[in-house]
Amino acid sequence: MSVPKKISVRVVLALTALALCLLAASPAPAVSRKLRVLAASAENRESWGALRRFGESARNSEERGLALFALGYREHEAGEYESALGDLRRAAENSFSLLDYAQYFRAASARQAGEPEEVTVALEGFSTRYPRSTLRVEAVALLASVLLEKGQAMRAVEILTAEPRVRQRPALALLLARAYDGAGRPVAAAGAYQDIYYAFPTSSEAETARSELAQLQAELGKNFPQVPIEIQTARAEILHKRRNYADALKDYEHLLRTNPQSSHAGRWKRLETAYPAGPSSTRRNCGMSEKSRGLRVQRSARRVSAEAAIARSISRPRGLRTIR
Repeated sequence: MSVPKKISVRVVLALTALALCLLAASPAPAVSRKLRVLAASAENRESWGALRRFGESARNSEERGLALFALGYREHEAGEYESALGDLRRAAENSFSLLDYAQYFRAASARQAGEPEEVTVALEGFSTRYPRSTLRVEAVALLASVLLEKGQAMRAVEILTAEPRVRQRPALALLLARAYDGAGRPVAAAGAYQDIYYAFPTSSEAETARSELAQLQAELGKNFPQVPIEIQTARAEILHKRRNYADALKDYEHLLRTNPQSSHAGRWKRLETAYPAGPSSTRRNCGMSEKSRGLRVQRSARRVSAEAAIARSISRPRGLRTIR
């Protein structure tokens, strides 16, 4: 699994600004104007040296952490992963308001720099240490991915099953299925792939799940887990609601062929004959937009949450106007 899409420049400045704003309204040590200026100018790599020197000489952990995090994040975005790893590691040695972000990007940089052990150090217990972090689910995904790469599939299963939202996110559910498979639990893997295929039929992960299920069915034979008719029907209904008529039609035809005596058969037949002409083009268009929409959601989720928090804090007495 790849590292999630880059967080935009606006987000890191917004997050830093939010932390500074919160500090201004709390009894924590005051944050200097110099740090605000350096954080705002860090888009230009020529300012990195000054930001590093500030972080190294700062007298309180909040300023040290914020300065080194802002620097390490910029280096990570620039693809300078070894330098980023060093600065983010030092940022994480401080207790400060964006420590969860420092740990996550420390792990992301470590993975890119070929340091999988440091990924584990940075992210082990992340959900317990930072239960409200907006990066909690992504941290679980990154840690599980690295554990799978290291051949520690059972540990990946433990990490993933401890996260309540795994089965609500098809990308995480796919990781769980692969972890079960790697741990030698093919029946559990089949169940996890079925969760994706039937609950998220328009996701990009559904096609991967379909392919894996075909292989597992051949491997398991009579031990392959059977899916209740109600769940199969629910998949077709989701496809229908998403206007993915071609695939919905295939599902209804399959249900009628394999379960002609079912009490649901009459409804399946009515829906089967109700589709508009040209479902293939509808399927292509809807499938493409669904995938694109999913990618946009992944890219923007962190930005939306950060900007919402900033909007709530904008009226505080010392504010965000110095950082643009």
